Amino acid sequence: MKVIKTGVESVDDLYDIEFTGNMIPHSWYAAIQTENSRPDLAAIVILAEILYWHRPTMERTADDAAVIVLKKKFHADLLQMSYAQIEKKLFLSKAQSRRALEKLENLGLIERCLRTVVTESGNKLGNVMYIKLFTQRLLEVTFTDADHC
Repeated sequence: MKVIKTGVESVDDLYDIEFTGNMIPHSWYAAIQTENSRPDLAAIVILAEILYWHRPTMERTADDAAVIVLKKKFHADLLQMSYAQIEKKLFLSKAQSRRALEKLENLGLIERCLRTVVTESGNKLGNVMYIKLFTQRLLEVTFTDADHC
């Protein structure tokens, strides 16, 4: 395959690089805002993290390469995520994390579910947080009417 480059080294260098991780649609900056009408960056980056975990991985079957099997990145029926994980990964405080998740719930994007989990060793863990993502609402916020002009 022949590739005709732009002549801008910083652009050409990124041609064959596949970035992974969180991506933030620009529409979220208008849709997810603080009371002062500023983008709620904590809520936006947490939503990007939640979306990352919900994006499926794809595998082709050994029997038929035309068949794609979607796989989830998390183990349970919902994404298990703790405040401590959010704080550590996204460099947010517990208060920022809690407020941002409440914001995402109020916008109808997620629901926090607290469950009791029994570990393999038989220990019971109470109030383990799971997150349900409402994809239809996510699509509404991501792809606004202005995007379809």
